Amino acid sequence: MFSLIKNERGNWTLIGLLVAVAAGFALMFFVLLPKIGPDRLTDQATKDGLVQPKEGQTVVGASLDAAKSTACASNLDQIRKMLVYQKTAGEPLPATLQEMKLGSASMCPVSMKLYQYDPNTGAVRCTTPGHEGL
Repeated sequence: MFSLIKNERGNWTLIGLLVAVAAGFALMFFVLLPKIGPDRLTDQATKDGLVQPKEGQTVVGASLDAAKSTACASNLDQIRKMLVYQKTAGEPLPATLQEMKLGSASMCPVSMKLYQYDPNTGAVRCTTPGHEGL
């Protein structure tokens, strides 16, 4: 067994180094585990504003939902900026969002519903539940 850890010249072998590194990680894991328990991680994630999955949802699913909601907010922001630029340039507001030729950016990535647009005021909003404040 000694020959697997050190060779005949007294140097460490690759297997010996891997065993030593694995043992070090195992010790760190067991020493830090009580300090980083699941409750502490959840509390820290909530405090940091990280994604928390809903009941029956995976972390990946919750992350994808959060990314789509962020994309929705970004789409609305970009559309609103385009409308402000059109107003500033003295151009009339479009009658529909489709006139702006936005493609898929004219709909919410979560629900795939078109954004609600008022051509009189230039207001754009998402009708997807949970996106009312975007």
